[in-house]
Amino acid sequence: MVIAIAPGSATITANKGGSRTDIHVGTEHALLHCTTKVRRAAADEAAGHPGHTGPMITCTGTVLMSGDPANRQDKIDLMSNWEFGMILVADIVVYEAHYAGRMANEGSIVVNLKSAFGTNPSLDGDGDLPTVDEMIFDPSNQVITDQTTGTKGFLVTYKFGDHPNNPFPLRQTNSKAHSPNFLHTARRDEGFIAYFVARERGTTVHHLARIGWHTIWHGTLGWTSPTAKPTAAMVTSRIDIGQPTTDAVDNTAFPRSAAIAKNPQRPTCNEQDGTAFDRGYGPTASEPVRTESTTRPGNLPSNFFPTP
Repeated sequence: MVIAIAPGSATITANKGGSRTDIHVGTEHALLHCTTKVRRAAADEAAGHPGHTGPMITCTGTVLMSGDPANRQDKIDLMSNWEFGMILVADIVVYEAHYAGRMANEGSIVVNLKSAFGTNPSLDGDGDLPTVDEMIFDPSNQVITDQTTGTKGFLVTYKFGDHPNNPFPLRQTNSKAHSPNFLHTARRDEGFIAYFVARERGTTVHHLARIGWHTIWHGTLGWTSPTAKPTAAMVTSRIDIGQPTTDAVDNTAFPRSAAIAKNPQRPTCNEQDGTAFDRGYGPTASEPVRTESTTRPGNLPSNFFPTP
């Protein structure tokens, strides 16, 4: 028989467990992470990554495919003609670090990483993989189970995990003020949508279900001396998971994310992230990603630094 998607059978869930956004301060970096499977040692290392050992959130998509589990050919046809995957799209709202000197004449620095993202929203995938296909369709993430009771067929379960995180260096040199500047505010606000998809005969992509979530880090750092580790305080810490939907992909409040999901391409969010850090912290860092000033803002956290 012809293998097809059982109408109305697709589902998707997102489970964050006990994860929450937090900031861990090491000797080199403030590490923004999601608590579950965090690798805190990254904050003590020059590179600042990898900052995790596994996902903090897992999306699970399921769909029933028609067919007779007792018919070996049906199973072969399913495996030969259908692929299943997850397209993750990231949309950055805020992504920045603020630095200042101990004294008013020691200036300040703003590193606005979002401004370096030429494509936003963008596909969130492992940039080390050779192709976009490999980022989306990974057979090792799926399990196919014979469904022999009720509506017979093959139940496909696909799992996909993610753990957004990043390091912000604790100290920077302000070339305009010729002074060391210290991290006082770290912010990242980012939305994600996971699209559970099936591809038929290598060409036709069916958008089965989707779910979104939103992560916010907003922390301030207090210093006691230029050499001691600062302490971080969270102003805002949120991981909000939205409602799943099986609506048409274009029926959405996020049309730009839907456009990426319909035509996923490079550059990925992770690839752009590396470029953004180079433009914010590398030897050729410059405006608009990195803005240096000889003055300090008037809204520094009250515990930023004791008066020298």
